Amino acid sequence: PPRSTLSSSSAASDVYKRQADERTRPVNNRVVDKIDLHNYTVERAIEYLASQLDGLPLRGGLVYIIVGKGKHSPGGIGVLRNAIPKWIDTVGKPYIESWRWAKGKRYGGGGTIVARLKSN
Repeated sequence: PPRSTLSSSSAASDVYKRQADERTRPVNNRVVDKIDLHNYTVERAIEYLASQLDGLPLRGGLVYIIVGKGKHSPGGIGVLRNAIPKWIDTVGKPYIESWRWAKGKRYGGGGTIVARLKSN
């Protein structure tokens, strides 16, 4: 067989191996998902958040959880701002290693949680 065919097959194999490695290797500080909980009730937000986290592989990385600041909530107090961190600190522990509030407008400021996923 021509040498280019053999080389091409080897190159394809390398591509598949690299793709498999990317699906299983830890991702450290890369943002792997953004979960927007705006306009959800607390109950529905927790259901949705749990289902989204359950679908992510536990290999580290960051998830932005957007809860909003509460500007459009009755009295200007966001119920998700309090409920979601409490959920993360208790029920969400199998998924989330640590979390903090985002800083700066680019990342949603005080309305976005930056959560570090656990890795196996």
